[in-house]
Amino acid sequence: MPRAVRLAALRVLSSYISPSTVILPDDLAKPRSDTAVVPIFTTQIDGPDPNLGSEPLPPSARTEIGDLFVSLWHSDVDPIVRSAGRALSKRFF
Repeated sequence: MPRAVRLAALRVLSSYISPSTVILPDDLAKPRSDTAVVPIFTTQIDGPDPNLGSEPLPPSARTEIGDLFVSLWHSDVDPIVRSAGRALSKRFF
């Protein structure tokens, strides 16, 4: 699967964790060093939750998404996806 599609999917999953956090495509497309610094993303406070649907996610979804971010951080073959997994893990978990 192309990197851009994978990064877009990570942005969608992130919106389920924090609907008010805006992660732009370039926020994840840049490699980041593996430091203790937590990436800063833009936060919007106004408006309804865009992720409310007819069927809410199960309570385990947050943990499952977090586990996916950590797994990508530690084992993905693409260094940009690894970096994105790290950034999202550090920001949300």
